[in-house]
Amino acid sequence: AEVHDLRCDTAVTGVDLSGKEVSVVAGGGGRSIVRYRKGLVSSLPLPHFIPMIKDCPPGIARSVEKLAWNRVYSLMLPVAGPRPKIGGHWRYYPDEALCFTRLIDMKSFDPDMCPGDGHSLLVEIPERADRPVRPFSDVYGRAVDDLVKAGVLSRHNEVLRGGMLVV
Repeated sequence: AEVHDLRCDTAVTGVDLSGKEVSVVAGGGGRSIVRYRKGLVSSLPLPHFIPMIKDCPPGIARSVEKLAWNRVYSLMLPVAGPRPKIGGHWRYYPDEALCFTRLIDMKSFDPDMCPGDGHSLLVEIPERADRPVRPFSDVYGRAVDDLVKAGVLSRHNEVLRGGMLVV
């Protein structure tokens, strides 16, 4: 697929499906209309997306209130020390005792995305979106503990303070 108009730091404020238009606000506050020709792909959670649709059928608008969804904490952790063997670019962890479900080894994608003497992990932690968003310190502490418990990190690693994106 070819992307003709990818916009970052832009929020969707309305969608007109029949007119094939999306109203957006850029990070600097500028409003504009994005037009599309063939189809629209949205990664917004349906409970956020459906209310933005102009002339949305009432039955669909009402049914969205019944939907549950998850948020994902994406924790970026630069780590000094030996690189773990997670088996490829990423690995899934279906163990409910761990807070994370997927680890991504960023060095597999680009060695320059890591400390010179270490590696970087992207840790994905899902939870129900109806819970309050937790602060970085809570998410970080539990994730590091669970990375040790899972054998991903050892006493030879030093986790440097990272960052977090909540989706």
